[in-house]
Amino acid sequence: MNQFYLGLLFCMPFLAKSQDTEIGKAFPAWKPGEIEIHHIYTGRGESSFLILPDGTSMLIDAGDFDPDPEEYALMTPLLPDSSKRAGTLVANYIKKVNPKRENVDYLLISHFHNDHIGGAKKGQGMSSHRKPNYQLSGVAQVAETIQFNRVVDRAYPNYNFPIDLTQNEDIQNYMNFIQWQLSQKSFQVEAFQLGSTTQFNLNKSHKKYPNFSIRNLFSNGMVWNPRNQEVDTLYYQANQTNQSSWNENTMSCGIRLDYGPFSYYSGGDLSGAFLDEDKKTVDIEAYSAKMCGPVEVSKANHHAYLDAMSAGFVQAIQSKFFIIPVWDQEHIQPEVMNRMIANSPSNKDTKLLFTHFPESKKQMPAVKPFLKDVLADGHIIVKVADQGKSYTIYVLDATKPDHRIKAVYGPFQPDASSRQETR
Repeated sequence: MNQFYLGLLFCMPFLAKSQDTEIGKAFPAWKPGEIEIHHIYTGRGESSFLILPDGTSMLIDAGDFDPDPEEYALMTPLLPDSSKRAGTLVANYIKKVNPKRENVDYLLISHFHNDHIGGAKKGQGMSSHRKPNYQLSGVAQVAETIQFNRVVDRAYPNYNFPIDLTQNEDIQNYMNFIQWQLSQKSFQVEAFQLGSTTQFNLNKSHKKYPNFSIRNLFSNGMVWNPRNQEVDTLYYQANQTNQSSWNENTMSCGIRLDYGPFSYYSGGDLSGAFLDEDKKTVDIEAYSAKMCGPVEVSKANHHAYLDAMSAGFVQAIQSKFFIIPVWDQEHIQPEVMNRMIANSPSNKDTKLLFTHFPESKKQMPAVKPFLKDVLADGHIIVKVADQGKSYTIYVLDATKPDHRIKAVYGPFQPDASSRQETR
């Protein structure tokens, strides 16, 4: 038995849930009152799908970055079917788990990189007889079979902050998609509203679940400050004097989900730092995490790449589980794994879930010390029950289209005393 599986065995008293009765079976369908947070693996981008307590649904991103092997050789496998593009795989996954099948209430675009929205160069092909036409890639390809009711992004309707975004061909392709769909009255589009707890409402039974909310934390480098109920315009101020520090990742939209004592964070590719008005470095990750407050489960920023998951962020977010969406072998970095483990206040219990973990990476000497904290890879689902008082983490086999259960961890009880949103 190799070190990876020995590590898992060591963790079983903390993590196991009678796995022998569930492994290999179908994932249990959503039931009213539950939340499911699906981190979907395709190997070509990031995508998360949420089913909320009353059945309201929400897709966050659907990327399709697909370079030729000679252009970039470290992409992870396209799964479960390499003959289909990522947008089709995401759409098929949604139809399998969504109680409303092809209808999804919200599409949130965290930011405008092609591994989150799709690209203009490669996709299923250009649309035809549409004005304007656009490449069917990423979210545009998902929308060919999934009906969204509302789309939210960081820059609608002008797409000009902090620079003219229309000069980027991937963003222009996305804008063409939005323009055509609006002309057909397919869905509504609106800008991400900082500080709001009503933009992503429960659409069917809001009063039945008063302990549920999604708080809009940050966008465009601006952060909601719950202490004074105002927006801290850090990046906006800095941009006036130092546009060279602009980076699309720092423009990401971030949310905090609360359901009773359970809490979850998702912040797109928020990463790195920028220079303020005095050209001093500002760790936007750490600042955003302080404004968010501690959570139980966190999606890692920027795929846990080298410029993300700062020590300040990890210390402030205090997550027990970090979920890392992977499409690039370089997303697995020992230095960052160490930061996530060493800086977590509960580092003895902190676990890392990668949607893909290549065998070659497990053999790296620098990675091996952290394998005891790495759980099985695949589609990662957080299933929250009992009004947020309990949650279980499922890992589904991403190599097969029926998505059978590969591993189960929990159930766990949230630490409500230390994980309430800062207000």
